[in-house]
Amino acid sequence: MAIHNDNTHQQLRLATQIARLYHEQNRTQPEIAQLLSITQTRVSRMLKFASENGIIRTTVHVPPGIFSDIEDELQRKFGGIEFIVVDAAHLADENVLRALGSSTAAYLERVVPSCEIIGVSSWSETLLNAVEMMRPLSKGATTHIVQVFGGFGRANSQVYATRLTERLAQISNAEAMFLLAPGVVSSTQMHEMLMNDVSCQHVLEYCGKLSMILMGIGCLTPSRLLQDSGNVLDAEDMEELRERGAVGDICLRFYDRDGKLVDSHFNQRVVGISADQILATPRRVAVAGGKRKFESIRAALRGKWITTLITDLDVAQALLDDFESRMDDYQAKRDFPAQRGPSYLSTHLRFGTVSIRTLAARAHAAMLRSAMEDAFGASDAAGAWDWKAAYDACEVATVLFLRKYGKPLFRKAASPASRLTALTKIIGLLPTHTRRSEETQAFQQFSTPVSLGLAALAAAAITPTDCVLEPSAGTGLLAVLAEIAGITPNAAIRWAALAARDWSQYTATRARL
Repeated sequence: MAIHNDNTHQQLRLATQIARLYHEQNRTQPEIAQLLSITQTRVSRMLKFASENGIIRTTVHVPPGIFSDIEDELQRKFGGIEFIVVDAAHLADENVLRALGSSTAAYLERVVPSCEIIGVSSWSETLLNAVEMMRPLSKGATTHIVQVFGGFGRANSQVYATRLTERLAQISNAEAMFLLAPGVVSSTQMHEMLMNDVSCQHVLEYCGKLSMILMGIGCLTPSRLLQDSGNVLDAEDMEELRERGAVGDICLRFYDRDGKLVDSHFNQRVVGISADQILATPRRVAVAGGKRKFESIRAALRGKWITTLITDLDVAQALLDDFESRMDDYQAKRDFPAQRGPSYLSTHLRFGTVSIRTLAARAHAAMLRSAMEDAFGASDAAGAWDWKAAYDACEVATVLFLRKYGKPLFRKAASPASRLTALTKIIGLLPTHTRRSEETQAFQQFSTPVSLGLAALAAAAITPTDCVLEPSAGTGLLAVLAEIAGITPNAAIRWAALAARDWSQYTATRARL
């Protein structure tokens, strides 16, 4: 037994030594083998042993601006659809397009060389921005770039369709296939004539052979580019589509809120790729963002029109918060499964497509949003308040709670450990700072958690003769603990009191500092 233990100890020692050489000193496996006079095979075995026994542990530190956790959660929720989330918080829609364009360009530079025939939506401002940002690609598998539906709008605006297709073809060293026809014609007879035209047929044949299609997502409200060029939808078309429940389109194929194709007279006049051909394409990449397009994006996801979505953080968060709109009606609708409501949440919980922790977080966020909208008389979208102000308000409420009940709580919980347990339960009721601006992230504008503040006061052995100073970003969570303990706190407590009396004065004064 002693020999076995000794052997195990020596094995752990060797595995640790090899792990440090490999991961800390960046030595190669052959170098380690030579240095320790063992075989390279044994080095590889020891690295595996080190990983299995917890000597090597992998930790992923997610950099600011990367939202892999949100992307993974969205992928689970929407059944395997790939998401790329771009940080464009608080930007106007036109600036969101530019932010999406940069990320889309990087994505296309990675995937385009592996695709043989690529279809391109001829009318997407975001895609045009992306392609303009792309660098020339080395020769890959790409042979054809296909314009998948015709042009529309005024003659001087149809250059967008050809420019997008031509530019991507140049970048990828492929042949451009232009669909030189109107995107929408005035009658079904004209549509039939064009679809039977030899030149159109030659291009449209490729629509059934696509490896990938790049698309924008449209909505019934036209974009600025579409308005400037002449909207393809006239008043009669718009009215018909609305009556049939259309909320968005991909390549001029309109669908309803569940993502189902809308059968309309307009659909019969579109010269371009069919809905069946879109859905049959293996890789369907859509680029869309901005609050204006939320409903059409959500419907496209429901209808499985796309396999990859590149969107902004606000839209991504709204997609995760989609259950919020049904939470208020839960009690009324839970006993009526036939109604579209929260009664089917149990299915998602059962099969793991959404976690109970996630739902609780969304419920807390909904409650906080409602409280802030009641207080300010408007939503965050209107710019009346932001989420940092909401989090600050929660922390101020915690300070005021502790000023009133802190001393009785501390008397009941006499030891630091029991006090920490009590405070942890209180803090557990608050929302986490999940919605962060670039400024908040860059300047670390976060208050000291009250549980950490308690630990700091205990570790530092603060006495009533001391003065406790709180960081400038704090809202009084550290100072209030000092006050409860009979220690002189700094002005942070006065800040919290001011916030309780006059929030507008509080925010205005803090902004000037």
